[in-house]
Amino acid sequence: MASDSRRQSHVASSSSRNSNNFASTSSAANFSLNGRGFLLEIDNRQNRNTVSSAIRKHGGEIVVTYHEEKLPWVVVSDHAWALKIEQKKVDIENPSEKMLKALPSLLREAVQRKIKIRTVETFMKQITRWAKGKTKTASATNSTGTMKAISRLPITQNTTTKVVNNTPELHQQKEYLKRRSCNISTTTNANNRKSSSSSKSFVRIDVPRKRPDVRIIDKCLFSQFYTGNDAGFSVFRQADPSLTERRTRDFDQFLRGDFQPAKKLNYKLEDEETYCQFCGKTVQQMYEHEKTDAHRSRVKHQGILTELDRVVMTTKMALSRRKQKSIEMLPDDVISENMDPNSKIDIEKYEYGENKYRICWNKLMEQKRAKITIDDNCNEKEKVENVTNHPPIATFFNQSNEAAFLSFIGAI
Repeated sequence: MASDSRRQSHVASSSSRNSNNFASTSSAANFSLNGRGFLLEIDNRQNRNTVSSAIRKHGGEIVVTYHEEKLPWVVVSDHAWALKIEQKKVDIENPSEKMLKALPSLLREAVQRKIKIRTVETFMKQITRWAKGKTKTASATNSTGTMKAISRLPITQNTTTKVVNNTPELHQQKEYLKRRSCNISTTTNANNRKSSSSSKSFVRIDVPRKRPDVRIIDKCLFSQFYTGNDAGFSVFRQADPSLTERRTRDFDQFLRGDFQPAKKLNYKLEDEETYCQFCGKTVQQMYEHEKTDAHRSRVKHQGILTELDRVVMTTKMALSRRKQKSIEMLPDDVISENMDPNSKIDIEKYEYGENKYRICWNKLMEQKRAKITIDDNCNEKEKVENVTNHPPIATFFNQSNEAAFLSFIGAI
């Protein structure tokens, strides 16, 4: 009984050891970084895309910031301080305040949280070496980890059933085959996508003052493309031997400096204008004629600009005259009969409120002419006194007729 128990324990231990070796073999064959996050502090967009694609290819994740629950495994940076930290030129075990202030925020957090920092070049070398080493270990080795588990027990019915029931070898083999088939299918799909993407190309159309228009085209729709000297007058047609020879000859002449472009027969320059509209005569050289004093005087006095100035000035004078006339012909407002002659407010309204009481210039001129004809016999001194000596404002309010008001205004 004791020997049977020892034998069973030996079988269990060997089976568990073989199962662990199988798991390591399968993980080596399918190298991945599942469950590991990487924080990228890279300014160069091309390097950032290269590193992120390599990480995602092996199952890693790209994190943006630090999380307390799951910290990044490595911080990849292209900063100058990352190279100093990697070469151990600074002490990151006991960082100083000056060094922490000089570090970027992401590298500062990595130093404080004791996270590994790598440059872009070192990280790419390590991940490439790691992937190659894992692949070689999984495929080209004679270790017992890559071989099937063999039981050393004698072949009996009881022990065989115990080994099969106690070891998960068959179950692991089924899972391995299933994962292997899934990996093969995904690889096939990726290759199909790559071939389908390689069979397509794009055309970029640059339109002035607009963003470029990029269109994907399928190469199967076209037979063959030609570029450079092999292309004719279209990218879909090959150049003739005569066209190729002519291009080569023209290029050699261009290098020697003897190249002269062929003149187009259908192209004809426009006839030079020889008739001067200002002078009214035909000349031989219009450019030389425009420099003469006779032509300049004609343009100055009989040109379009002089006529335009005359029209503009006439229009401005007409507008100003119309505005002045509208001011002179203001409407005659009727004085309110409810005005109180003893009211100070009404008196102020009369004296300063020009918008309330306006003068009729026609009646004013009539009253002025009548006064001058009546006082013809008076001397000039009396006229001046009549004009300068204004009656008090109370005299106007004592008189209630309009004629008195107009005479009062006319005396001013």
